[in-house]
Amino acid sequence: LIMDQQPLFDLEEYTVDLPDDERQSMLAYYLGEEAAEIVVQEIGGWNLRVPVESRGSEYERLCAKLGDEITAKIIEVFGGELLYIPVNLHARIIARNKKIKTKVELLVSQGEMKTRVLQKVAKEYKLTERHVRRVLG
Repeated sequence: LIMDQQPLFDLEEYTVDLPDDERQSMLAYYLGEEAAEIVVQEIGGWNLRVPVESRGSEYERLCAKLGDEITAKIIEVFGGELLYIPVNLHARIIARNKKIKTKVELLVSQGEMKTRVLQKVAKEYKLTERHVRRVLG
């Protein structure tokens, strides 16, 4: 028996592809960009059973990592849900690469030799010179 089940509500607004510069994570949408960044930075990679109340060991663990305000907002929005908090490695790499490009451009414009700049930046970011060259490429 195959039934043609219709969704209870229109999902299209949740599935429309947006350009990269307009994409926003679910966390950023509900918590705000700054709070979402803190969540990803502090507990990225966790599978999290969000408490439904502001008490208990899981609540206290979240408060210790995120603070009372962000934890309260997570409980309000996602209480009782099982969430995976992304590591968001791709966004971190993009941000790091922008910083590298800016730093190299600045130091070279100040008259430092490009070879020395590449060595300095590679050491600072714990990368190889070759990798820094690829970032700049």
